[in-house]
Amino acid sequence: MNRTKILIFCIISVLLLSACNGKDFFYHENSAIAGEVWTTDNQLPFRFSIADTTTAHVVGLTVRYTLHFPKQNLYVFVHTTFPDGTLACDTVSINLFAMDGTPYGKGKRIKELDVPMAKIRFPQSGQYSIRLEQGMRTDALEGMVSMGFYVMKPTEK
Repeated sequence: MNRTKILIFCIISVLLLSACNGKDFFYHENSAIAGEVWTTDNQLPFRFSIADTTTAHVVGLTVRYTLHFPKQNLYVFVHTTFPDGTLACDTVSINLFAMDGTPYGKGKRIKELDVPMAKIRFPQSGQYSIRLEQGMRTDALEGMVSMGFYVMKPTEK
């Protein structure tokens, strides 16, 4: 029961910090990973709507991990379902540790790292679905606290 309270506190803290970090998100959601072990059968879903197809937005991932993560980098498959039902899949490689073992990101026990993937114009208006799947060569990936997906509003010049 105590572990559940700690997990809920961590999730609420992340959401509050995300809202207060000065970034202008159009959409930002994190999905907690139970027991800090991301299995290959646990695909994390995200859904959002896009109306504006003329403006470029920055899309990216938020990775929260512990120092128990066993590798230097993380591979993530990003499955996208477009409003018309078209499917696409991209692979993203994320360095979590430098060559000398220094972790990237901010935080103490739990590191948080925002990873911009691309600046894109969404080709269709409507509901988009994203599923994140860990793409490592192990079925159970330890040290993963949560994964998030975001769409940032473009900065005005």
